[in-house]
Amino acid sequence: MTDGDVQAVHLLAQNLQNPFNEISSRLAKAHLLLWGDDPSSHPGNTNFDDWCRREWNTAWEEGESVQFDILLAGDVLYKEELPKLFFETVQRYMAWNPPGVLWLCHVPRASVSHEVVVAASQKAGFEIELRWKYEDDSDSFRVEGSPMEDLKRARVYKITAAPA
Repeated sequence: MTDGDVQAVHLLAQNLQNPFNEISSRLAKAHLLLWGDDPSSHPGNTNFDDWCRREWNTAWEEGESVQFDILLAGDVLYKEELPKLFFETVQRYMAWNPPGVLWLCHVPRASVSHEVVVAASQKAGFEIELRWKYEDDSDSFRVEGSPMEDLKRARVYKITAAPA
């Protein structure tokens, strides 16, 4: 589990140590990851690749790129500059052979509409497929800013490498 905020990473790590999370604390770990195509260019960014190799020392062969078969992201694109940086990072860490998949749940925030996300993913060389959106048209939840309003605006996308 990653975040670009040190305090958020600390809270993630604390939650993983909760006694009710015995299994997840063995399967998941939390670490700082700043987005962009060159993580070493961020001042104070620790090397995510080296950390992965230390934490899961049998997952990658010597010299093999740190890549993942499945990436999950939820409600992370909330500022105009984030889609480009996010998809640069996905390019770096998603497995390409065999191809990996990114599952992205997006809730439009500020100027980052669904159209912006689709365009940014395609520009980065990905194929994007809408896999879920809320379909209940009832007006039972009309409170602006409520979690239900977010649910109604959310979309889940399956994102993979575009065919060559």
